[in-house]
Amino acid sequence: MLLIVGSNGLLGRHVVNYFMATGESVICASHGSGADIRLDLRMPIGDVANIIPEHVTHALICSSVTNIDACYRDPEGTRRFNVTHTIDLLQVLLNRSIQPIFCSSDLVFKGDIGNYHEDDPRHPTTEYGRQKQTVEDFLLNQEKPFLIIRMSKLYSLFERDDPSPIGQMLNALRDETVIRCAEDQIICPTCVVDIPHAVNLLLRSKTTGVYHVAAPQQYTRFTLGMRLAKRVGLEHLVQGCSIRDFHFAEPRPFDNSLNVSRFLSATGFTFTTLEENLPRILGSREEFASSNVFP
Repeated sequence: MLLIVGSNGLLGRHVVNYFMATGESVICASHGSGADIRLDLRMPIGDVANIIPEHVTHALICSSVTNIDACYRDPEGTRRFNVTHTIDLLQVLLNRSIQPIFCSSDLVFKGDIGNYHEDDPRHPTTEYGRQKQTVEDFLLNQEKPFLIIRMSKLYSLFERDDPSPIGQMLNALRDETVIRCAEDQIICPTCVVDIPHAVNLLLRSKTTGVYHVAAPQQYTRFTLGMRLAKRVGLEHLVQGCSIRDFHFAEPRPFDNSLNVSRFLSATGFTFTTLEENLPRILGSREEFASSNVFP
């Protein structure tokens, strides 16, 4: 039986749907309505140990404050959520011999060289990355089995409120707004639909430890923006710039790309590509589906 913490979030919803479709028993935990277990990691976890069903064997932790600037502006508040209460929950799971699967981030790395392997030194440059590293360190010091999956930018096929770079760019193109795209920052957009299958393969192969789970295709934000804009005939709206031209609350790294060879070797998985997914993404948006440049 699989417990999914953060079942109402983008990733959590897809994991729930995937595993339920396979016939797997799933327990949903969230601060939102409709969950089997009410769990809000903004608050101490309380007696959650007493309400987790006894047949739970694995728990996916995909609930966190992911906004980088929010973590920078409120390090204490977000650390309570992302670190303190998350570690408290992980300890409960480990005490129950429930294997945790912790969703981490490429931002645990410095982001100066890219193509990071699982065992490369971690030197996060953002508060969010430091919070993820702290939780990773807790698990890495445990004797009981665990999984850490580091991911990159996740995008959705159909959700119009997709907060990923792809979703943001498409919304700007819809509004015919000029998009300033960094030519010196590399990202690896990964379709959220791929992640549940990837998790399932890791669980079935009984792997433990750290795995990078991200699509291997790399884009600069500029090449990504141009790729999207050309598909809808709006490439004139894309302007190149440097990531340092943006005045974020906290500077962004240049290249946090992940080497996923270990995961691919362990599972034989093939990620879907942006080229494969673009027709479905654009087809779900009325403003683009009728474009004469849409195939």
